[in-house]
Amino acid sequence: ARQFPVTVHFARRTAMLDYLNEALKKAVKIHRKLPGGGILIFLTGRREIDWMVNKLDQELNKGRKRTRARVVAKIRDGPLNE
Repeated sequence: ARQFPVTVHFARRTAMLDYLNEALKKAVKIHRKLPGGGILIFLTGRREIDWMVNKLDQELNKGRKRTRARVVAKIRDGPLNE
């Protein structure tokens, strides 16, 4: 059983050619428009995860002092293939 309420947001269609940028846009939109909470994005490899963490950090800290105002965490289960 969940201890906290969970709301699922997803794209009705998957952008096959540029799914990383689409996931980035969706996460930023959710972060800016909805109440606070965690956002979970499933990605397939270390490069994608590193790219997404860097891009989210840039987007969410735009116009702020570099104090890591927003926390972006990499969580993984087991070894990741490149």
